[in-house]
Amino acid sequence: MGNKIGREFLEVANLRPRVTKPVRHFSIAFAPEDGWVDDVVKEAIAFRVLDGMGYEDCQFIAIDHHRDDPGHEEIHDHDHIHIVTNAVTVLGKYVKDSFEKYKIQEILRVAERDFGLREVKSSWEIKKEKSEAVILDSNVARIVKDSLKDRPDLQTWLDRLTESDVDVRFNLSKSDNVMGVTFIEGSEVHKGSDIGVNWSVVEQQVTTDVSDLALMKTANLKSQDRPVRLNEIERAMFDRSVEMAVMKLGGCRQFKNSRTDMKLDGDTLTVVRMRPHRLMLQATRTHNGEWEPVGFPHIEKKDVEQLERFNGADLKTFEPEAEDLGETTRYHPDYLAELELRNDEQNEFELAY
Repeated sequence: MGNKIGREFLEVANLRPRVTKPVRHFSIAFAPEDGWVDDVVKEAIAFRVLDGMGYEDCQFIAIDHHRDDPGHEEIHDHDHIHIVTNAVTVLGKYVKDSFEKYKIQEILRVAERDFGLREVKSSWEIKKEKSEAVILDSNVARIVKDSLKDRPDLQTWLDRLTESDVDVRFNLSKSDNVMGVTFIEGSEVHKGSDIGVNWSVVEQQVTTDVSDLALMKTANLKSQDRPVRLNEIERAMFDRSVEMAVMKLGGCRQFKNSRTDMKLDGDTLTVVRMRPHRLMLQATRTHNGEWEPVGFPHIEKKDVEQLERFNGADLKTFEPEAEDLGETTRYHPDYLAELELRNDEQNEFELAY
């Protein structure tokens, strides 16, 4: 039976001979609290996954495993199903696997509600909670919150932070409205919203005056002496991304398409990746015309290449020097998680039949 199915898969896969890995595999586990899950529910969920991911015209096999399945080689505390599907449709079309790890989680969250199963959090929600739990309890978060006690005026608040070796950078719009606030401790940069102290929080606890704008601009000049620390590759990718974004804007305030959203508000440049939606970088223009990051950039090689394609520019190569690969190299936790996510996607979905 297995050989027959394999031959049938291969016959259809040969409709697209350039596809080297035509078989995809999905493993869907139910929560232990769901207990014994009816086969009808499992079948319905399998079809939802296949249809929602674009495999409705593809050959597939769905294998059902109960927790007490005697033929299963491992003991599980939950029911689960395996879906093996051809990435080439019976019409000869290829189903792309872009962002499948995100798509399948969205489908399963809806299925959990519809079938009364335990609702679990998606990977990006868990990642965000873990990141926030660490940052909200960080040293700089405690320093900033303590500095706001007794409703100080802006000068007193800035002086308190200076005593704790923390600088403040105000993100000002073209009309000098405060759009956000960033805190710099040593060479580490933290957006106020990331540590639970955004500008709206500060504004409610600091007494303000019409003369505060001059203090803010002075604080911004002072903070430029301590820019965010990036390694050589990170800095090169940041500089290139800013260069390409500014070139694409060409004096306009905003450019947006299905892939990227770029906005220039005064001296603040913001670039957002649309799929998946996340901030790529935010930068502020210094008094000498150079750009410095606000917070840690989330830039990947493919992001830089996309910006270069927008401008028809030659693609630059960002290769690390040998010493950058040692244990002292600092990578942002979100960047490492993104790398792990992409590796997981390859291992999970690109299995050869």
